Amino acid sequence: IERKTAKDFVDSIVDKRLFKQARMMMDEFKKPIMILEGNDFYSGFINPNAIRGAMTSIALDYGISIIPTRTEEDTAAMIKRIAIREQKGEKRSIQIRTERKPQNLWEQQLFIIESLPNIGPVHAKRLLEHFGTVKAVLEADEKKLQEVEGIGKKTAKNIREVVEGKYLYFKKDDNQKKLK
Repeated sequence: IERKTAKDFVDSIVDKRLFKQARMMMDEFKKPIMILEGNDFYSGFINPNAIRGAMTSIALDYGISIIPTRTEEDTAAMIKRIAIREQKGEKRSIQIRTERKPQNLWEQQLFIIESLPNIGPVHAKRLLEHFGTVKAVLEADEKKLQEVEGIGKKTAKNIREVVEGKYLYFKKDDNQKKLK
């Protein structure tokens, strides 16, 4: 989801970055959405037909859904509604990772390690620098994991549980062990 205020939308038409952003969204996301926030799209110095043309192109040429909102609060409510519909309301699987696709090997490696419990970009980088490969991180025992700055006993234990735990989604067992 890309959020643009009326001013940002108009400015991005003027400085020609709007269509570069649209191309990136189209390339990177399955269902790109642009939220246009505010009511003053036509109060500036740009011809209203240019604004309408840009909106039409974004929707039809780039396949990006455009959703108008009035205020920040309205935008927040809309994003919440989109999330409910996409993840729960339509009984679809929850999409865990939504950021852009990794473009090269090191980004893919970080992406994999960041998916471990309590691991963000900083700890993922430290783990990969310490162990050298994704495989080595995943094979490290709790004690070895704790050698990395910022990885405590609890995080190391949770990582091992994820790596070693049997996949039981198909059983949908409410008693399945929860990570702490």
